Amino acid sequence: MTIFVNKYGVFHNNQAIRILKNDADYQGIAALERVKEHRNEKTRKIEAQVSKSDFFTQRTLGGLEELKASTIEDGLRLSMSKKNRIDSEFIAGLLNREVSDVEKELLDKEFVYRNPTTGLLEDKASYLSGNVREKLSVAEAQNADGQYTKNINALTSVLPPTIPSHLISTPLGGTWFSPDYFRNFLAEVYGSRVVFYRVGSQWHMDGIVSPLHARGGVRSDLLRSKGTSRTKYHWTVEELTLAAMNNVAPKAQATISKTDYNMPSGKTTIKISDEEASRAIIARMADLKDEFQSWMSKKMQEDPKAAAELEKSYNERFNSHVPYRADNSLIPEHF
Repeated sequence: MTIFVNKYGVFHNNQAIRILKNDADYQGIAALERVKEHRNEKTRKIEAQVSKSDFFTQRTLGGLEELKASTIEDGLRLSMSKKNRIDSEFIAGLLNREVSDVEKELLDKEFVYRNPTTGLLEDKASYLSGNVREKLSVAEAQNADGQYTKNINALTSVLPPTIPSHLISTPLGGTWFSPDYFRNFLAEVYGSRVVFYRVGSQWHMDGIVSPLHARGGVRSDLLRSKGTSRTKYHWTVEELTLAAMNNVAPKAQATISKTDYNMPSGKTTIKISDEEASRAIIARMADLKDEFQSWMSKKMQEDPKAAAELEKSYNERFNSHVPYRADNSLIPEHF
């Protein structure tokens, strides 16, 4: 630094090297100088006294703090703050104990739990959060020798309350229960012989739809009278059910080409739209949704086994997660 100062001068208020101030690392270099400013009583100007900073003569950063732990809680706290995980060997080293003894005490005091899936130790807050129903199922399946009994008891204590089947909504087109319910609904109520299956995000249908005179459908007299033999003017109950399941309402309209209809001069196509029938389609779809809900409620009352399966499936899929809540006892005191 002496060579630099002799050639260019000090960093402080040096116009010759002011371009260096634009460098992102300039402040790190400027810290090599200690600047003391004072007012000159004679000239009434601010003057600066520049000298080498402590960097050249002594330690400016403190050394690494020696980690100490006297209890298993201290060791666990340090492991989480320094390693961000349960490190049995690290804790054992701090306490000058065997790893097996440390793990046994951690498990006995339920500061941690051994995950049956990974075989690793997890802190209490992490293990008792997330999909706790799935974790409980795994622990119960692997508890032949009783080593996961504490896991089971702890997970059971944080399970979200089970939502009973009579409070569960089963919408027409729902994807979390068997599509056989849709088939059985139409078969029992309307005598239909169709099946439903899902491809991607859409429901599809196979089977024999009801004839035009069958009940449950919607018919457009306007399209029948104004359209051609190829114009669709009737929507069966199966078609309306499928539309309701996909939440897409068909429109009662048709486009007739010149070859099919006596067009006005200069026109090649004409569009026929039956707004009344379109509204009837939407209303019928809403009715089918209500009918299915009522039918499902009745089925659940008549068949306790099916109700239990539906309840189990719903809760496992939508009512299994517990939010993560940090364990305050593991937070270092200086926080």
